Amino acid sequence: MKFLNGQDSFFNYSEAGNNYQHICSTLLLDPSTAIGEFSMETVKALFQARLHHLPSFRQRLLKVPYNMGPPAFVDDPDFNIDNHFEQMDLPAGSTLQDLAKLTSFVVSKPLDTEMPLWKVVFVAGLENGRCALIFQLHHCMIDGHGGNELAQNFYDLEPIDPAVIKLELEMLEKTKVDVAALPTQSELTLGSALSYYQNRPKFLDVISKKTRGTIKARQKAKKLGFEKQPFTRLFFNKSVSANRTVTFSNASLEDVKMIKNAFAVKVNDVILAATSLSLSEYLTLHNDLPDCPITACVAVDIHDQKEDDSKVMNHVGIMGVDLPVQMHKPADVINTVFINSQQAKKIFSEDYNNMLASMSDLLPSVTSVFMSQYAKLGLGAKLPQPYNLAISNNPGSPFPLYCAGAKIENIYPAGPAVEGQCLNVTIISYQDSIDICVTGCTEITPDIHFLSEGMVTAIAQLKDAAQTLIAEQKVIEKTKIELFGEASHAIKKPLKKKPVSGKSKANADADAVKA
Repeated sequence: MKFLNGQDSFFNYSEAGNNYQHICSTLLLDPSTAIGEFSMETVKALFQARLHHLPSFRQRLLKVPYNMGPPAFVDDPDFNIDNHFEQMDLPAGSTLQDLAKLTSFVVSKPLDTEMPLWKVVFVAGLENGRCALIFQLHHCMIDGHGGNELAQNFYDLEPIDPAVIKLELEMLEKTKVDVAALPTQSELTLGSALSYYQNRPKFLDVISKKTRGTIKARQKAKKLGFEKQPFTRLFFNKSVSANRTVTFSNASLEDVKMIKNAFAVKVNDVILAATSLSLSEYLTLHNDLPDCPITACVAVDIHDQKEDDSKVMNHVGIMGVDLPVQMHKPADVINTVFINSQQAKKIFSEDYNNMLASMSDLLPSVTSVFMSQYAKLGLGAKLPQPYNLAISNNPGSPFPLYCAGAKIENIYPAGPAVEGQCLNVTIISYQDSIDICVTGCTEITPDIHFLSEGMVTAIAQLKDAAQTLIAEQKVIEKTKIELFGEASHAIKKPLKKKPVSGKSKANADADAVKA
């Protein structure tokens, strides 16, 4: 029995009504690299052989009565991997857009809480003989960084022989142990109470640190002259609806790095600038473009700042970055985004985690009531929001990965559209590609394919601006050389002189005279 930490509990408590808290990765696969037959059964066998590395994938999430403590992951005695796999074939020759529509259908349904909170949909019928996996799981189990841990267990660096998977299954069968029955309500309550009181001093210390950190962050923001933008409600800042729409697109990672180097910014700044430019067009399309910046909720990995050794669970911070959607020149946008993100990072370093997650540790029953009622009452449409949308940029593998022998060509990560923020942009870099997925509410965010496609266009515009900047810098350097000679741009830092004495000093003086 393992009780959730505050942040994992927060995601669990937040799921109420249409406020789904699951995430999803859609993998585009090339089955021609597989050794032997590639099907849902081969993928299922791979998962079956390696699930023991990730205990929560064989565990149910049980709630403590009256939410007097955090929920707990408990081994499921009735676990059956067949319940977690489903095949949905598309008509032969289906496109990436068709796969996105199918993914939209899958993520529009909450996961079954009566079994472990994950599901895999195997998809055949895509053009060029491609297949796909739609991998859906609850956010209380994993964050973006934890996705890399999944990759290490379920994906390989080269095509794997089915005989190896069979051998893994045989070895697993020899070490199989019986799973105990689910704990009773009384046992859950007692276990939760013991865990709570054992960790209560730690909880109080965390709350104290968070409070002091929040105060310091506010003082630092004031010292830096940072003023938080007042909330500007946009047409997608409403209560979430039941249905979701996801769209996919791709951009070149090499182009993104070139833009980063030209403007001397970070990769994340390029992504934020592209999102801002695309959002500007999207908001104009819907006659809702404000004359001021909007605020994006940017996920920040803080695994290295955590003391526990859990690599798969959630350790993510939230950083608010203003997006200058009222600006339209790519160079101005990326420079402004860089300034805004640097300022946000200085404040974030003092207050890296949100207070509600900490309160989930200290007062689980209060937090659960607040979060569930917040979603059920649709308060996201009535109260000011700290952010307009969520953006997450995750680094993926720079080299190709394989799932049950099939090469993974692209990974499209879908984040949750949540109460008050019905738009989510999630990105992952994989090999030489930037894979983009935009998630929205079907009834609230129409035409979001314009947003994902617009990000590709925005990256092209930023590339043009970067090339212009590089050309201008070359002209300036050439002009300097023509006016002042080679020495004007080849000035080197003087070497630090070493003290000389005796014969060496005399030799130095003689050399100076000769010169």
